[in-house]
Amino acid sequence: MIAAVQNRLRCAGTFGILLVVLVALHWLDGLIGPLSSFGALLAAAAAAQTSRRVLCSVLTGVALLAFFLARLSPLQALPLAALYQLTALWLVRSLPQGFQIFHLADVRRLLLRGVLAGSLLLAFADTLVVRLPEQSIFEALPGALNDALLASLSLLVLLPSLHSYAGRRWRLSSVGELLLLSALSALVCVLVARGGESMQPLLFLLFPLMIWATQHRHYPGFLVVSFAACSVVLLSRAYYQPVPDEWALLGDLVFLNALTATGLLLAASGSDERGMARELKAEKQKLARLLDHVPTYIFIEDLSGRFTYANRAFAGLLGLEVDVLVGTPVAGVQAMLSGAEPMPDWSLSAFEWRLHGARGEHVLLGSRFPLIDSQGDVYAFGFAATDISEQLLADEQARLTAKVFDNASEGILITDGSGIIIAVNAAFTQITGHQAGDAIGRRSRMFAPGESDTAELQQILRDGGHWQGEMRDRHRSGHHYPAWLSISAVTGSDGRVTHCVGVFSDITARKESEQRLQYLATHDPLTGLYNRAGLQEQLQRRIAGCDRSREALALLFIDLDRFKAVNDSFGHALGDSLLQQVAMRLQASLQEHDLVARLGGDEFTVLLDDFPSHAALSTIADLLVSEMGRPYRIEGHELYLTSSIGVSLYPQDADDAQGLLRTADIAMYRAKELGKNTFQFYASELNNRVSERLKLDSEMRQALRDRQFQLYYQPKYDLATRTLTGVEALLRWDSPRRGKVSPVEFIPAAEESGLIVVLGEWILRTACAQMRQWRDQGVAIPHVAVNLSARQFVPYKLVDTVRQALQDACIPPACLELEITESMIMANPDEAVLILRELRAMGVKVSIDDFGTGYSSLSNLRNFPLDALKIDRSFITNLPHDDDNAAITAAIVAMARKLRLTVVAEGVESHEQADYLNNLGCQVAQGFLFSPALSPATLPSFLQRPAATELAAAC
Repeated sequence: MIAAVQNRLRCAGTFGILLVVLVALHWLDGLIGPLSSFGALLAAAAAAQTSRRVLCSVLTGVALLAFFLARLSPLQALPLAALYQLTALWLVRSLPQGFQIFHLADVRRLLLRGVLAGSLLLAFADTLVVRLPEQSIFEALPGALNDALLASLSLLVLLPSLHSYAGRRWRLSSVGELLLLSALSALVCVLVARGGESMQPLLFLLFPLMIWATQHRHYPGFLVVSFAACSVVLLSRAYYQPVPDEWALLGDLVFLNALTATGLLLAASGSDERGMARELKAEKQKLARLLDHVPTYIFIEDLSGRFTYANRAFAGLLGLEVDVLVGTPVAGVQAMLSGAEPMPDWSLSAFEWRLHGARGEHVLLGSRFPLIDSQGDVYAFGFAATDISEQLLADEQARLTAKVFDNASEGILITDGSGIIIAVNAAFTQITGHQAGDAIGRRSRMFAPGESDTAELQQILRDGGHWQGEMRDRHRSGHHYPAWLSISAVTGSDGRVTHCVGVFSDITARKESEQRLQYLATHDPLTGLYNRAGLQEQLQRRIAGCDRSREALALLFIDLDRFKAVNDSFGHALGDSLLQQVAMRLQASLQEHDLVARLGGDEFTVLLDDFPSHAALSTIADLLVSEMGRPYRIEGHELYLTSSIGVSLYPQDADDAQGLLRTADIAMYRAKELGKNTFQFYASELNNRVSERLKLDSEMRQALRDRQFQLYYQPKYDLATRTLTGVEALLRWDSPRRGKVSPVEFIPAAEESGLIVVLGEWILRTACAQMRQWRDQGVAIPHVAVNLSARQFVPYKLVDTVRQALQDACIPPACLELEITESMIMANPDEAVLILRELRAMGVKVSIDDFGTGYSSLSNLRNFPLDALKIDRSFITNLPHDDDNAAITAAIVAMARKLRLTVVAEGVESHEQADYLNNLGCQVAQGFLFSPALSPATLPSFLQRPAATELAAAC
């Protein structure tokens, strides 16, 4: 919009100049002469059409025609107006748009077209149309030439004036200098005009004045000198020569044209040089900015080896400013950057330079090249390098990726966005059997349309996601194999899927291993039966099936009686063979769909879901008891085992797998309590009994922590001398909730739960500590007897426990007597002998408690290092009137005396029993006849009372 307005203003201004020239020519016609001034119209017409607008051209043509019609006839005016208009247009088309920039080439075109061609053409037309009708050729020639030279002079002055104004070449600061130039030019011309021909050489002073003006003030200087010279010369000619001399005017016009053309050429040449200088400076600045911002390290060194230029990238590599680097020796900087790395061969056209810069290590790929001047001589050397550190790293990563791709144990395939395979690795061929050439270019089966198995995968990948999971693939040979696939979609910047990368492996071995592990997790490795975990799984499955079919389910819990004795006596290898035969008998005795499991140790279960009645289930259980009782022949041994079976029903007895196992286990223990080698169905009262037993166990543990247990001591007397031989420590429990609890009730429960081990150690330590206290108080008690449990009769541990208890109490070993049962030493006679010998070696006494109630081998009994036998109270009762008890007691006493063992009778309650035992040869007795069990506090006072001495003497 602004440019259009400026163009209209330029058109109006140049057209106004044309009108001014037309008016001026009309009034100056008398001064210069008729027709001789028409040549100035060409300059005015050309200037009027510099905007190249059609309206300007039309108005210019109309103005020219009107001017010539006012001066000449229509036949003369029309061709002249047309010729002036066309010549002006021809001239305008050859010059730059708007005449705003005059270059040397533009000035040449102006001189050739405007000054020579245009002026001569108009002079010829003027002569032909206007002058020849009135003058001869010789008379018209000077006027025509003057007209042509005046036109050219007008062009040389007017058009540069417009250019200088449009280009804003005038400066207020130079007005004084321009006025001085104008005055000097006018003075020279005036002197020449007044002096005549003698002063003509002074005109040549205008040339150096013109040269100085164009060099210092460019176009404005050229214009003021040209305008001053032309004005003064022409006006002086008219003033000093009233009669026009056309040949003299011709000389002046030639001189002025020469002066003006010279000045215009000099101004244009200077303008081009300045423009070139500005462009060169701009190009240098552009090149410097470009070199400072390119990611290339560049520097130039002169022939003396110093920096003359370095771009910002290279200076930054050193951590320096460019100004600091210029002038620095190149060799020092190169050595500093290289460090311990070898210097590159600078003579090579391309080389790698490993260096240590301010921002770390770099690898540059560079070249060093000579810089040659216009004479072909080398004046400096240039260096340009690119940092290839990241490229080398990327190449190394690419090589590593390719190596991983080729050597990966998993198969890898890469497809394009449509599922066409574009790359596979060696593992792909190894797993699938398809060669790379066969697979590449084909669509992966994962992306085959219509595949229902991979529909979800395809949808996920189309959405640009990731999928992994197990799938079934087909080998080239035709067989199928399980594969684990992980595949991801690669998306482009537009979010579309460009590639898919899949990694897969053949998991056949893993699946087989999982199946094997699953089998091992659910089966017993010894018998091949289901283990506890497998039973739980199958039990839950069959319970779910029973819920659907509303059928019953029976679980038989089988425990082998006395299996531990067989295992301990004959070894674990034979025991394992025995368990295998038991498993085979169970499977052979049942139907194929019945489930048999081994829970561990000597515990088996049978799961039945096809029994017609309760009676039929009893028959099956009785059959299994009978089968388990048949002899087993293993490694030349004939072994006999019995079994105890508990039976539980679903859903009558329990509503889940755990409950069914628990109730069957309870029923099995009831079968053991009833003498073993039988079976029992679960009843609710059995659960109450088990719950009571668990509650009792919990209370006993709490009692041990709260010190509710106490030791009472029952004295033992020599029947012959009626003197105290020792005391037996007896455990008592006064429960806050139950009151006084009988040992017959809580001791078996402690044995079953294992608490007897902790309780037995507490009894041993407490009895020894009490013995220490009595000795410190001066109470004469020869020894204290402590009962041991079978669970405590363990090699090494028992001996260490006894030794530690004696050391803690600081009492002699002879003060301690340990009472054991027959079954404890007969379970493993060889092991028992070792334990008893260690205890005897310490000085501790050992006696057999409750002798006659258990199973013992008299041949082995003589080999045990024992001190005493205690006759069980069941044989003392009703003595001496019960002949059977009397006979057994007499036999025990006789045998003990032969083995040189002390005989102790317990449960003596009458004088008659004491006398009878004394007469049989029994040495020691204890019972309510002498004293009940007493607390540690009352025992010393009881022993010191006369009544106690008299009672003992009376006995």
